[in-house]
Amino acid sequence: MTKIQIFGDTDIEESLEDHLRYHDDVKEGDTIEIYKGEVIPKKASNYADITSFYDSFSEMAYANHDDIAEGWPSSEKENFDLFEERLRKLVDEYFDEIHDHPQFGSVENVKELRFKVISRSVSVLSIITVVYKSLDDGLVYTIEN
Repeated sequence: MTKIQIFGDTDIEESLEDHLRYHDDVKEGDTIEIYKGEVIPKKASNYADITSFYDSFSEMAYANHDDIAEGWPSSEKENFDLFEERLRKLVDEYFDEIHDHPQFGSVENVKELRFKVISRSVSVLSIITVVYKSLDDGLVYTIEN
């Protein structure tokens, strides 16, 4: 069984056609599974470890000033929440400005589509003809290149 993953606006038929064109190990009777999902991009701030950054202030202060710096900065939750909110906003504004947010993220709404190769032939002129059938809706497709 062959598995293909495609994301976003990628055309299912085009992906299947490309796969069959470049993989001559696919033969009659093979099943091809295509997993099509929607990429949900995340902002750069999703990859920032704000807690460690916040903790580094107290660690550096203690390393430089010993016990006198203990307890700084405040460990109150609302103070950290405000720090986190502002820092995430700053990080995202920076990445907005330089147009460099991640082009990846989580994949959601994944659909599995299955196809069965009904026939595959190669002519003398090296024209490959593949007939495949959707196992989900029963439609039959032909690819010739």
